[in-house]
Amino acid sequence: MKTDERILNGLRRGEEKAFRLIYKDFGGRVYRFFLSALHDVCTAEDLTQDVFMKLWERHKDIDPEDNFEAYVFTIARHLLYKETDKQLRAAAYSEYIQANAETADSSAEQQIEAESLMAHINDIIEQLPPVCRTVFRLSRVHHLTYNQIAERLKISPKTVETHIHRALQHIKSSRELK
Repeated sequence: MKTDERILNGLRRGEEKAFRLIYKDFGGRVYRFFLSALHDVCTAEDLTQDVFMKLWERHKDIDPEDNFEAYVFTIARHLLYKETDKQLRAAAYSEYIQANAETADSSAEQQIEAESLMAHINDIIEQLPPVCRTVFRLSRVHHLTYNQIAERLKISPKTVETHIHRALQHIKSSRELK
């Protein structure tokens, strides 16, 4: 449908009556264009308003000689592309947040389990005789060699080995009772 040149000249001059006539001619078609693409009444209404806001903002640039319908639907198409891109980004962001929330929940659960296990192991270690407990901690927590532990505690490396063996046996037997 070719829009009347008089109406377009009126719109170009900023006449509200011309704008209302243009809205009456194109409003329904633009709305249906958005609705068929997005299947969302509210978004279709908002984007239809945006098209006519842009027309009003650019009314001085309208050339009555050009294909006005193509001009209107070019604006509509660009707005549709922007909206689609926005929705895709929002969906991707939502998926990202959801995936990371699940990972964070899993990490939190693993952290709690690890802390619980460490507390249990520390309880078992506390049950060891004092020298055995000290030897075990120097070996496993402070990563000292048997010779370094022997020098520090003034005992033989073989005694260090015996204490470590007893501590590990105690931990294993405590784990089996659980």
